Amino acid sequence: MDNLKTINASYKGDRLATDDNYSYFDRSPIPFPSSEQMVYDTGKDLKPKIREIINQNEFRN
Repeated sequence: MDNLKTINASYKGDRLATDDNYSYFDRSPIPFPSSEQMVYDTGKDLKPKIREIINQNEFRN
């Protein structure tokens, strides 16, 4: 699953004053996922977990 964490940055002044490995300036913000996409992603993550729980437990008829 993709994290919702995204990091980007802007600056005023001299960009060369930052560390050489600071790469957040080149990233742009990503849109927040829609409710439908979050429900779909959650279902995709939960399906194998629920299947594993069902397979590990014995159920009575």
